[in-house]
Amino acid sequence: MVELPGVEKEKIDLRATETDLTISAESPMENTIRH
Repeated sequence: MVELPGVEKEKIDLRATETDLTISAESPMENTIRH
């Protein structure tokens, strides 16, 4: 993986967290299966 500047990495981490939360809220079963 390419090293990213801190700010870009934080943006990506935030986006990933938001996606995880959305998946958890919309489909807990699917989220459990995926992990």
